[in-house]
Amino acid sequence: MRARWFAVLCLALLPAATGCVYLHVTEPLDVNFDRTPAAAQQDGGSVKRISYALADVQWSSNAIGDIARRNGITRVHYADVETLRILGVWTERWVHVYGE
Repeated sequence: MRARWFAVLCLALLPAATGCVYLHVTEPLDVNFDRTPAAAQQDGGSVKRISYALADVQWSSNAIGDIARRNGITRVHYADVETLRILGVWTERWVHVYGE
């Protein structure tokens, strides 16, 4: 009985041990910034995803072209992706597009 409780406790703490409880980072989609101008206009789009057991559902669009077209950006200079992940179940990504 004691071994069973220990196993349950280990499984419950596993996400915390692996750092999967909460993640919120912003990263560039490209690292080549040679002669990249600073952009005055910035807009974004997001995609949401929920995963549980065998179910995996994703909706919305974060394509750079879609975001640029929807917000009137005709020339894209660079883009960043911002990721929010909670417990490995909920993931949301925002793509921030910078341009003119």
